[in-house]
Amino acid sequence: MKKSLMAIASLFIITCLFSQDVKYGKITPADFNVTSPVIDSGSDAVVISDIGTSEFEGNTNGWFSVIFKRHARVKILNKNGFNAATVFIRLYSNGKDAEKLQDLRATTYNLENGAVVPVKMENKSVFESRLSKTWIEK
Repeated sequence: MKKSLMAIASLFIITCLFSQDVKYGKITPADFNVTSPVIDSGSDAVVISDIGTSEFEGNTNGWFSVIFKRHARVKILNKNGFNAATVFIRLYSNGKDAEKLQDLRATTYNLENGAVVPVKMENKSVFESRLSKTWIEK
């Protein structure tokens, strides 16, 4: 038990040292002009940024919950790049001790007639698959 608490405390300290508060600003038409000599001309999509943070938060069971936040920006260059924006999240599921996915938000931004048009992801766009007796994927 003592080793487990020490590992959690060490992980918490490491997480605090390396986490950053990244805030995304408003999407502008200029954000759609992604050019760089390192982007392959045959690419279907470009990952502009992909940043995640983890936090520990006390829960009602007397333990801690891990809060993972991920902010990613992917520019889809053509229809073959749609898969680059697909996210797979694995969750442990063993009866009452199942992990939960809460507060999932995603938005697609399109440039139409020079204006940025946001389209929020609908709940029906989230699918669930059982991978094994104890793992599900959303």
